[in-house]
This record gives sequence, structure tokens and C-alpha cells, in this order.
Amino acid sequence: MAVFNDALLGRQAWRLVHKEGSLLERVVKAKYYPNTTFLDAYLGYGGSYSWRSVWSSKALLKEGLIWRIGKGSRVNVWTDPWVADGEGSMITTSEVEGITNVCELMDTTTLEWDTDLISSIFNERDQKCILTIPLSWRAPSDILTWAYSNNGLYSTKTAYMIGKGCNLDAIHTAWAEIWGMEASPKSRHMLEAADCPWCGNADESSTHALFHCIRVQELWEDSGCAEFMSSHGEEMIELMVRWKAIEAKKRQKAVYLAWVIWTERNLKVFENKSTPNNVLLARVDRLVEEFGRYGKSIYRRSPAAHRRSGSVWTAPPRGLIKVNVDAYLTTEGWVGMGAVARDNEGKVLFAATRRVRAWWPVEVAEGKALIMGIKLAKRFGYGEVMIEADCEVLINRISQAVVFYSDFDSVLEDILSLSCSFNSCFWSHIKRGGNVVAHHLAKLMPFGVEQVWVNHCPTEVAPYVLSDILSLN
Repeated sequence: MAVFNDALLGRQAWRLVHKEGSLLERVVKAKYYPNTTFLDAYLGYGGSYSWRSVWSSKALLKEGLIWRIGKGSRVNVWTDPWVADGEGSMITTSEVEGITNVCELMDTTTLEWDTDLISSIFNERDQKCILTIPLSWRAPSDILTWAYSNNGLYSTKTAYMIGKGCNLDAIHTAWAEIWGMEASPKSRHMLEAADCPWCGNADESSTHALFHCIRVQELWEDSGCAEFMSSHGEEMIELMVRWKAIEAKKRQKAVYLAWVIWTERNLKVFENKSTPNNVLLARVDRLVEEFGRYGKSIYRRSPAAHRRSGSVWTAPPRGLIKVNVDAYLTTEGWVGMGAVARDNEGKVLFAATRRVRAWWPVEVAEGKALIMGIKLAKRFGYGEVMIEADCEVLINRISQAVVFYSDFDSVLEDILSLSCSFNSCFWSHIKRGGNVVAHHLAKLMPFGVEQVWVNHCPTEVAPYVLSDILSLN
């Protein structure tokens, strides 16, 4: 309960950290920490109950905070959390004199990482973590974000799991397995939300209701699913992680058995009735058999509705240019980016390829390629553009024009900021088969960092350009 309370209070602490200058933060700061920040504030004496409560959640909040790098001037290389992987959010290389803040690891001219300096100072793990972080040409302020959510926003759920010492990656994988099981939704949902007042002399808990009562232990053993039973002291979340390693067919039967136990428990509580074990086990077998015959067609999850994307390149309307972009990731830590602009007849206006040292995720790399395409269109003076890429996540997020606090969102902010300078700018998603020119440009090795062709393209991709032109007819 204490961890749950801290996770809830952490949301108020998050507001004090992330919304500096807000009315709430200014009032609390003036009273309790006028000369420092909330994260460095002491509890002090005579504080209100509300202050003491929010302050008590600070330790849990700190465990999940990580800096999103902008200018890098506020972040200490050695003592602040700013890199992320399975080993944590801190640099593991021994401290080096002369390097203090993250901004000292950047090339001030290009606003990119100084890869030579980084490779000379940090171990392999730290190099990879640093080069995973995209830098922005806008040099925004460094901000604290939540490391355990995709959008960088604080999450009470993940804060609670951190407080309980859970492995978040394993939990997410386990729940994905459970919700992907071939079983009816009612049985899967029961695993997520279960309370057990079955035995009058037992503590109320989900694991007791489903596994620890003598009444239900016999059912697990007689059904051949004893390996699914929870050991004493094992949390429900830990149990779900362990289930993932067991054969899928057995998991399906175990889910139905748990649901039958739960309905039997409710029958006992509300109607004071009981059913013989052999009847319950037969019911489990019947449910498994019925789902095998009918369940797949009834409960099959329909694919998410989305706009149909083309698989063949199409020319833009007259008066617009279409810029296709793509990224190519190598296993050696290099990212290739390609961009090609064409008019309504398929004629190449410019083509470009760029190669950078980075370990970016796919969406970030695709976003960086899109930024390159936009900058080139601006350089050559085009005002009416259509930007097309084969990364659906990227195009959907840009079209929504909503950004949060993750590294990917920093790239989205760059894109939206640049696109405002066009007279009109449209976003389009295309399947990989219609984006072959940009894809092959991304795989080219340029002379130097970047290479640009005006009114023509390199011979390596000319056949793909011709193929797109022929497809127009």
C-alpha cells in the first residue's frame, strides 16, 4: 500500500519537477525550497501534511527520471541519469577530468555528437547509449522525462512496478502473451483483476483465491496444471512472467481453469453453493474444446482500421514536388539516409544520401531522413511539397501534430518546426515497394558525410527512377 501511495503522489511530484514556473510550483518553491529544486530539497521542519506526503514520493520518482538531451548544458555526464539500456541510466565509464557536462561531448558547429571524442573516452556500452540519442538543430533546453513510458510522461502504473522491484520488460512481454492467448476475453480479464475472500481465515489476495486455498490446490493437481500454481510469497505479476515459459496449449487450459475457479468462488460467496471437482474439471475441458471449435472466429481480433497506403510510387499533383525519404540501419552502428524529390512527371529535381555514426531506433532514423529531405527542399527554394515515407508510425505522429517528451518526440518537433516554413506541406505514407528509390539512396556510401545530385540521380538508382516513371503510364 505504501508503494501504491508513493506512485500516486509521484504524479504531484512530477508536476513540481516538470512544470517549473507553474502556479503550483512557484507557491511550493517559495515556501519549502526557495534556493534549490524539488529534487534537491530537504524535508525541513514544520512542513504541511501535503508537503511531507509529496516529498516522500521523491525517492521513487528519482528512480524513473532521465534527462532528454537538448543543449546538454544542464546535465552532468557522470552523476546524472541521461543514457538508457538494460543496465540502467547512468554512465559506467570511469570519470575523466576535463569533461563535466554533456554539451562538451557535442560538435558545436554541426550540433551533432563528437564521435571521435566519445570513442576515445567511453566504453563500448556507453558509446552505444550516447549515439542512440538524437540531437536537435534547435538546441532546446534539457528536460527531465519518465524513462519507463514511450512518450516520456509519468506513469503511475510503471512507478508502482518500479517500487515493487519488478522487471518491466518481462512484465510487458508476459501481459502481451496473456492477451494474445487463444482464450476468450472473459477468462483473460479474470487474470488481470482478481480478489479472493474465499477462505474466512486467509488474507485476501488474488494468489490465495486462485492457487493457495486447499479447495483449489486439488483442482490444479488433478487437471495436470500443477506447474502453474503460485508459490507462497510470489506476486501475481511474477507468476505471469513465469507462465510465459510454459507451453501455449497448457497455458490456455490453465487460463480456463483459473476462470472456472473464480466463478466457483463467486458461487460460494454469493449463493453458498459448491460444485464437485470432477464437474469443474470437465467444464474446463469443455471450454477448451469449445474455444477450439468456435472461439477463434468469434473472438478473433480485427486488425486496426487505417488508411490504405499505396505500394507503387505515384506522381504529385501539378505544382507540388514529392520528396521521398528513407533510412537504412547497419549492424556496425551507422545510419544511411536517402531523399529524392520529383515533379509531376517523375523527373528528379534532387537526390541525396547521407551517412552518420549513430545507433538510432528505426523511427528516429526515419525521422532524421525526413528532416534531411525537408532541409534540402528548403535549400532549393521549393514552397509546395509532399513528403512521403514508408514509416507509418512516423507519418501518423506527424499528421497528428502532437508531441510529448521522448527522444522520438524531439525529432518530431524538429520536423514540425521546419515544415512551418513551406507554403503548404502534405504528409503521405507509402509501402516499401513504392519507396525503392529513397531506400537504395540510403544504402549508398557517399563521398564524405553527405552527397547531393541536382536534376539527376546516381547511376545506382537510375533504374528504379525509370521504373517509377514507367509505372505512371
